[in-house]
Amino acid sequence: MERRKEPRIPLQQTVLLTSLRIEDQEETSIEAVLLNASGRGISLELAVPLEIDSPVRIDVGKQVILGEVCYCNFLDSGRYIAGLICSHRMEDKDLYQLYKVLMKDDAESARLLNQVPISNSQSN
Repeated sequence: MERRKEPRIPLQQTVLLTSLRIEDQEETSIEAVLLNASGRGISLELAVPLEIDSPVRIDVGKQVILGEVCYCNFLDSGRYIAGLICSHRMEDKDLYQLYKVLMKDDAESARLLNQVPISNSQSN
């Protein structure tokens, strides 16, 4: 008997997975295969293990999916299967709008910061 709350849609699509862990000095991106998806999560096959509870970004077509690794198991083939809980999904046009808003806010913050008087005297 199936105990899942939502049906899984089988897929076989290559995606780009990026680790978003703060501890990582650089963004680490790897290819993965999107095996299936549901309303709340996705299953991936990949060549390297993922750390449980680590945040990741999945680029698939014109969508970006943000999620968290909930499991990662070794397969007999030598690859790994990972399950992600998806927290956000955005289309590229939505990301562009978000970027514009953030850059506007950043420009406004910089403008306001430039209006703050800065003392030239140094305290000893």
